[in-house]
Amino acid sequence: MRNNKYIFELLKKDNINYEKYVKYISDNLSTKFESSWSIDEFNSVINLDNTYLILCFNNELIIGYICFSNLIDEMEILNISVNTEYRKKGIGYKLIELAFDFSKNNNCKTCMLEVNVNNTKAINLYTKLGFNNIHTRKGYYLNKKTNTKEDAYIMTKNL
Repeated sequence: MRNNKYIFELLKKDNINYEKYVKYISDNLSTKFESSWSIDEFNSVINLDNTYLILCFNNELIIGYICFSNLIDEMEILNISVNTEYRKKGIGYKLIELAFDFSKNNNCKTCMLEVNVNNTKAINLYTKLGFNNIHTRKGYYLNKKTNTKEDAYIMTKNL
């Protein structure tokens, strides 16, 4: 699927490039994508049943991804990130919309996610997409730089 100059692709586990793409993302989690996930966390989640990846490419370069799951009638956004050089171009928004479409086709009725209360850019994006904050989970995230616990909002949206 094309969006201007970017290509979006649902990465299926039988894709010939699956391992190469997953390795690229996991190798660049903390640098290009500034993800809070560790390589081990990413690799353990991505290989679970009912977990999916949609990638965004600029030419051959992966510049964004969303990792999400579908379980019974609920979609959960597990991780989303866009390369720091490509932010503020609507890529994150489009990745989430595509994940919504896929999940609705799999009979999901709701979507939920957790987001660090300090991640105002992500919270603004989720609010723009129609998510509502339903709960604060105390001490959910570990800030690896300060070794302190940070709260998370649980946000939901009907699909």
